[in-house]
Amino acid sequence: MMPFELTKLKLQPYIADEVFIDLDKSEYVANRLYSGFSFTSSKRIKSEFFYLWKWGKSGGDRTYINVIGAQLKLYF
Repeated sequence: MMPFELTKLKLQPYIADEVFIDLDKSEYVANRLYSGFSFTSSKRIKSEFFYLWKWGKSGGDRTYINVIGAQLKLYF
């Protein structure tokens, strides 16, 4: 998350990347890239929307995954 908030909804954009390396073979084996934002609509509700792109190796073949997600957090 960014250390600042935008707009009245306290919008917080973020981006993250995870790289997985096989140190024995000195090669990349997977990568996950995230991008999204969270916002607070009230004191007790926080929402998040994100996109995830992942690639990995499985048996010599590369696999690609695209995910669009949402998360709703309720605080009591």
